[in-house]
Amino acid sequence: MLSVKKLNKANIALVAAVLVYFLYAGAYIYRTSFVVDGERYFSLFDDAMVSMRYARNLVEGHGLVWNPGGERVEGYTNPLWVLLMAVLHLLPVAPARVSLLVQIGGALFLALNLVYVHRIAALLSNDSGFAPVAAVFLTAFYLPLNTWGLQGTEVSILALIVSVSLWKALLAIRFGKLSPGLYLLLGLGTLVRLDTVVPYLAILTYLVAVDRQNRSKNLLAGLGILALFLLGQTLLRLWYYGDVLPNTYYVKMTGYPFLLRISRGLYVTLDFAQDIGWMLVLVALGTLAFRRDRLLPLLGWVFLGQVAYSVYVGGDAWEWWGGANRYVAIAMPALLVAFCCLVARIGLHLAGRLGDRRSMRYAQCGIVALALLSFSSFGGEAAGRQTPADWLLLRPPLHVLGNRDAVAIARLVDRITDRQAS
Repeated sequence: MLSVKKLNKANIALVAAVLVYFLYAGAYIYRTSFVVDGERYFSLFDDAMVSMRYARNLVEGHGLVWNPGGERVEGYTNPLWVLLMAVLHLLPVAPARVSLLVQIGGALFLALNLVYVHRIAALLSNDSGFAPVAAVFLTAFYLPLNTWGLQGTEVSILALIVSVSLWKALLAIRFGKLSPGLYLLLGLGTLVRLDTVVPYLAILTYLVAVDRQNRSKNLLAGLGILALFLLGQTLLRLWYYGDVLPNTYYVKMTGYPFLLRISRGLYVTLDFAQDIGWMLVLVALGTLAFRRDRLLPLLGWVFLGQVAYSVYVGGDAWEWWGGANRYVAIAMPALLVAFCCLVARIGLHLAGRLGDRRSMRYAQCGIVALALLSFSSFGGEAAGRQTPADWLLLRPPLHVLGNRDAVAIARLVDRITDRQAS
């Protein structure tokens, strides 16, 4: 059992880390804003603004459509996220700042995710020291996760859902108890984005494999709840849009040869692996070394599920950014936790043999610092990718300058046209 003194230190470290993250997130969000005609605007990433348009039209009474009075086409992949955006549009906030509310929400979800990252790492490492703090540190400042989460995509809430689900699954394995709340949470995730089915099935299959005592209960509860969520949203989609699948499925998954799609998915995955290859090797070797551990492999299993899904769909549209795409990013906290826990275990093992615990701790901190630097440099500015300068907010985040130009053009168009223009 952890001592009260260690727990207090762990809680203080966690609170401090979350506060520092809020300061960083606040600075990041401010750096995404810009001034046009004397007014400060906040804008989201391209796909997030598509969802915002659907949300605004819904609030204004036009329904979930792209154009008021236009054909009903489900051009978004995140229905529950769109509904959350619609709620924000009801607040008495100037249009130029509604996006800011979404960004603040993303920061809150990512900060809460850090709490569960800390809990998972503490559980897996049996330690309130190095591993939980290191895992929180790496997750908090992993640039792709912040890029996706703080620029308005649903990655922020999905990362939280996956982390909380992993926490619940790990407790279920350790104590041998069924957790229906786990499947309800993951089912809710499928309403945020349908492909949350992938981590849902990854966690379900792992529980079925390792928890023999509750195998049949997990199968019944997991598959039953998943079927209800999928059937419910499919019927709603069929009723409202007249199709069982969103339009984005046909855009991304049809009209392109299967082998070419998979080839592209493999290519971008190998490109991503170049950035974190040494960490993947360490996690793989460490998992083999501690193969009797039933808890740690779950994190790697969920991460591999997201990587396989990314390959299957051909990767994402913005792979040139570098780092994890939207599909992989929601499972990156799991991989970072596994990495930190293994670094902690290996360090304790070597410190016991060498009898020099302090030097080993310095070495562990150096490895984590190296990891943060290597994961935050994805090819350099010349390659059009994110760099340490982006991570340190020395220049505006991705797409900000383009968003500013788009708003300036929109204001000009608004001045020279009336509402009947087309």
